[in-house]
Amino acid sequence: MRELAELIEFYPESWKNANAYFLHIGDGLLIDPGLPMPEEARDKVHTLLATHAHYDHLAGLDSWLEVPGSRFVCPRADAPLLDDAEANASKLFAHSRSFPQPDHWIEDGDSLNFGKDFRLECWHTPGHTPGSSCFLLLQKNPEGEEKVMALFTGDTLFADSVGRSDLSGGNPVKMKESIELLRERLSTLPPELAVFPGHGQADQAGNILSRNPFMRQGGFCLLYTSPSPRDS
Repeated sequence: MRELAELIEFYPESWKNANAYFLHIGDGLLIDPGLPMPEEARDKVHTLLATHAHYDHLAGLDSWLEVPGSRFVCPRADAPLLDDAEANASKLFAHSRSFPQPDHWIEDGDSLNFGKDFRLECWHTPGHTPGSSCFLLLQKNPEGEEKVMALFTGDTLFADSVGRSDLSGGNPVKMKESIELLRERLSTLPPELAVFPGHGQADQAGNILSRNPFMRQGGFCLLYTSPSPRDS
């Protein structure tokens, strides 16, 4: 069994790109290719996985796809965002962009396998975007049993907050449902499970469940305002 510290390299966010995670599994995996490809990483990454199709998570995609044999994987429900500069938020960065269609779509419950020992399981968690997804990393032990290693949450869940749902394609009702789903699933996993978000610092599942106000029972409140008579 390989330790988590051996598997993951962390590229922290800058002013125009989100957190990115390089995993030394299979032929190399990069989660959220927002940063341009460093020359030292050439030929070490062949799978490019987006947690969702926003600009800050995809800005460096073209440079990574220059490597022969690279493949781009994206949540299917975010297909409309790829060639829509407003929906993929690139207009917000004053740099309107469209992105290529992926080599492979991924949906809730699908898995990506990396060699014989590693698997990423997709959890569809819409709300920030229609296709926003979290990915659970599992590793097989010598007995063939799977051990959970880490959860990558994109912009659905942060250490102390949740993603915004007011951008194009965002949905606060769906976000609430996704956070409730994550609360239920995290409560069944080891409290020391590492959780890696799209922005900010990583934390452990137990800490997030106890400290993140949105993860407490009833902590995600939605306010609805009835129209006044003059608005009717």
